[in-house]
Amino acid sequence: MAPISLDWMVDDSRRLEECRHDHPFALLGPQALDNGNWVVRVWMPEADRVELLLAGDLGGAHGLVAGEPIPLANPHHRWIFETELPINPGSSYRVRVSRGGIEHEAHDPWAFRDEWMGEMDRHLFAEGNHHHIWQRMGAHLSTRGGIEGVCFCLWAPNARSVAVIGNFNGWDGRHHPMQSRLGGCWELFIPGLKPGEIYKYEIRTQAGHCYQKADPYGFRHEVRPANGSIVEPLGGYAWTDGAWMQQRDGANPLDQPISVYEMHLGSWMHGSADQPYLEADGRARAPVPAADLKPGARLLTYPELADRVIPYVKARGFTHIELMP
Repeated sequence: MAPISLDWMVDDSRRLEECRHDHPFALLGPQALDNGNWVVRVWMPEADRVELLLAGDLGGAHGLVAGEPIPLANPHHRWIFETELPINPGSSYRVRVSRGGIEHEAHDPWAFRDEWMGEMDRHLFAEGNHHHIWQRMGAHLSTRGGIEGVCFCLWAPNARSVAVIGNFNGWDGRHHPMQSRLGGCWELFIPGLKPGEIYKYEIRTQAGHCYQKADPYGFRHEVRPANGSIVEPLGGYAWTDGAWMQQRDGANPLDQPISVYEMHLGSWMHGSADQPYLEADGRARAPVPAADLKPGARLLTYPELADRVIPYVKARGFTHIELMP
């Protein structure tokens, strides 16, 4: 069916193109129409052609054939592709995109509309009492409707707009604008992303200034001078401090002595770049330069620091270590 031209779409389309839109779910993805039909709108900057591929569970409904390409038109903006359907396509459909002679298929991020931060999460976070906020904020590998991907969540209450950028979209903030939620949070589920993906947030202020920022709740980051965040699964590390934790929980800390050694790991001690750290498999880890004024010096790794710092501190009677940023 031919889509109907809407005047308000012109303004919303311009806001998307100029990275000023804070509610992309208001017009993208599956949208119910007053006539009982549904319109699917796909945001695909720089695309030449976009086709809709319905999922197998919709095959045969209303004459629609699963997997058969449905051409999408762009009457409102050259990058908003849409079509009208007699049924709700759900979130499992895919889009086939042709851009610059290259064709690829992907799921539509704006088909996944459920909130990641729940009402109680927002309430506790606003109170300053959410003791597990790291389980909500940041980049989380998750599965929605059987589709694997990454859910991004950021708190930026004063931003005009926020987008996720990375190698997956050419570091172009126009491709993945995030949805503004209550309480200053921004969310977007991007299907298909895997662990190891490097990303940042592109944040635009109310004055129109644009900043690219690493994730404050990121679980892994690039080594300087690179400063991107990296998608990393939680719970993958095997802790071996069970006995120490049990001993700590069984003692009253108010009865224990305390002497704090404050230190900065990056300047406390350095290694030689000619003697790189060897991984468990024997591979040499690329050295990270320590300082411009110390040519040939490298930063020690955490395992190396643990072997040096802890005996040094204990030998001098300290009981705790405070790390400076």
